[in-house]
Amino acid sequence: MNFIFKIGGLPFNIAIKLFCIFNVPYNYIEHSTVDSVYEVINSLPKNYVRDGSVDYTSALQVAISEHQNLLFPSFPLLVNDNGLLIGSNKTLTFLPGSEIRLKGSDKKRYNIIKIERAVNVTINGLFIKGDRYTHQGTKGEWGMGLGIYSSSNITLNNIKIVDCWGDGIYLGNAGGNGPPNYNVLIKRPEISNCRRDGISIITARRLTIISPHVTGTNGTLPMSGINFEPNNPMDELQQINVIDASTEDNIGSGISIGIKNLYGMSSKNIDIAIIRHTDKGSGIALKIHNYLSKRKLAETITGNITITNPVWTKNSNCAMRAILYDPNLKLFISTPRVTDLQGNSLTRSAIFDRLTAAPNVNKEAQINVRF
Repeated sequence: MNFIFKIGGLPFNIAIKLFCIFNVPYNYIEHSTVDSVYEVINSLPKNYVRDGSVDYTSALQVAISEHQNLLFPSFPLLVNDNGLLIGSNKTLTFLPGSEIRLKGSDKKRYNIIKIERAVNVTINGLFIKGDRYTHQGTKGEWGMGLGIYSSSNITLNNIKIVDCWGDGIYLGNAGGNGPPNYNVLIKRPEISNCRRDGISIITARRLTIISPHVTGTNGTLPMSGINFEPNNPMDELQQINVIDASTEDNIGSGISIGIKNLYGMSSKNIDIAIIRHTDKGSGIALKIHNYLSKRKLAETITGNITITNPVWTKNSNCAMRAILYDPNLKLFISTPRVTDLQGNSLTRSAIFDRLTAAPNVNKEAQINVRF
């Protein structure tokens, strides 16, 4: 008699292998107890190819819709610009060598993978390759790698995204007016060579991003590594922590926070903490602005943006630019380390002078720099 030991619905040998690769056993067990693992390769047609040259969008969508815990094979799979929709209570795990590759599109707007109004989704080891070099048109900037819209309890582990026509990861609201994303954890994402932004945060409450590495964003504005960019006054930026972010060679900014679109209705409060941000070679390491052009009455934006232990080196424009016209919003920067274009470390007084000098800071800004 043969015995098969299982952990959270997974055969023991597969579970141990995945735990060693992704180092996320607790999340995986939590979502795997609902349903045993389903190997997506079983949904592919007979004589399937392993080189990513045949469109398997329909087969993959059926597998995702019908199963809760899915294991993707260790070879590339081609999808079209309909993308893959991930519903609630799903765990998707991608073996080393897996890849979701987008077939060249002519659309201005799409999501290669989309999570919309969903709860309890975990994705491990996903690798997305966009159509930047195979795109069939020249217009648009909204071809997203992974879009998350008005969803909650979402965990992304070890995600890698490259060559997107728009953003690598986009956290927005469903239908333009849906609720904010809630309780989202993104661990160790690697994003490179996207055209618009590496990661765009439009609306979120309780968002934590740990050890993101975002490089080489270039092509169409704003070209930021990580961009906080609400679209309207219903969006939220609350309880947000970005920890150990590494941004490099992004044409715009390493991290950008632009919040003018929060004006226009009631007063808002934001709460953003950026801890140990390292930027090398981006145009601006950190850019923050809240112009008042969208203010309608006397609404304000209150709250804190806290920057702790940043290291900003070789920025072609400047290390930081903070244009803050609302005195109710406070910016705290502690223990910054800054170098010039040649990589020479600046003294404390030189850092303070650069971070607080016009045109880097306007006189209305509430900024506290501590060493």
